[in-house]
Amino acid sequence: MEALKDLEPSAPVALTAATYRPKLVSLTQLRKLGTLETLKVRGRIGNLDPDPDGIPVIDGPWIWHEDVAPEHVTLEGVAGEPIITQPGDILLQNMGGLAARVDHEGGQILMSQSFQVLRLQDERFRSQYVAEMLFSASNRR
Repeated sequence: MEALKDLEPSAPVALTAATYRPKLVSLTQLRKLGTLETLKVRGRIGNLDPDPDGIPVIDGPWIWHEDVAPEHVTLEGVAGEPIITQPGDILLQNMGGLAARVDHEGGQILMSQSFQVLRLQDERFRSQYVAEMLFSASNRR
């Protein structure tokens, strides 16, 4: 507190709130601008064999709850190119309720058409912020 006594007060500054509404930007607009890539499962991926040493699977409980460990499966026999997440990908559930979560580590497989991977292509965007905004009250109406 002694150090504060030696400081000289500065001139008061008036703070005002913006008088205009913030601009809302859709995911479609972000895709068109090239700042977002959306990855979706094209076909149904059948049941894969559980494998504790395999790749983790993205599912609803993992997206909704931070403390849920994902199941692991083997990729042997998967038709086509599975979608494997990268660090910073946003996992969006838009069927059966809205939820979003950032995959900080990457390396998980997306198996359900109920989910999308949003991959930001612009470093000015922060994955955690975008995920929070997607899950905001205005989007859950």
